[in-house]
Amino acid sequence: MFARIVVGTDGSDTAREAVREATQLAKQTGATLDVVSAYEPVPPSRLREERIEAPSDIEHMVNPHEDVDAMLKQAAEEIGKAGVTVRTFARQGEPADAILDVAEEENADLIVVGNKGMTGASRFLLGSVPQKVLEHARCDVLIARTITQVSTEIEKGEGGIVSVDGQKVAAYRNDDGELIAMSAKCTHLGCTVGWNSADKTWDCPCHGSRYRATGEILNGPATKPLTKTSL
Repeated sequence: MFARIVVGTDGSDTAREAVREATQLAKQTGATLDVVSAYEPVPPSRLREERIEAPSDIEHMVNPHEDVDAMLKQAAEEIGKAGVTVRTFARQGEPADAILDVAEEENADLIVVGNKGMTGASRFLLGSVPQKVLEHARCDVLIARTITQVSTEIEKGEGGIVSVDGQKVAAYRNDDGELIAMSAKCTHLGCTVGWNSADKTWDCPCHGSRYRATGEILNGPATKPLTKTSL
């Protein structure tokens, strides 16, 4: 059971999807959700050019396009509506470093990060952060699929979550090229499983159930395989 979850955001659509996934998980597990945003300071020369008043506190650095604090406040309000306890952190620096620092400082049990990285406003520090977070995190990491795959993207021996009529489907393409489709809902309590490319398994982030690529149970608490479906 997770007690504290960390998720990064830059206010973009893809980042909001990662926050949504983290919120769902926090609600299901009763965890506190820490939302992190990284930013770069506005150079003094640009402040003068654009007549922007320099802030007195680095955590309230104004972005000419978006105010980091306002963005985090809005995210917190949306998360709060789900009944989840939330805290926000604005950090100067690169997104991966900001996420990792907060996770370590707050003794996080899990980091949720979008698989496509951050793609927000031009003054946010952008880039693909999942790989760095995976390499350096001292806690578990859940890579949230922030951009839905299509079945044609899935190579032999790989899996992915695809959307079929608004429903998430766990799809695996075997070595013969056959696509095997299953419900993406864990048969324990219905959390959405994720593809583990290292172990070739479907892993549930909520309570640790694991399934083979073709849906059979590897580890509980789930007792039933993933439900077969069609694409």
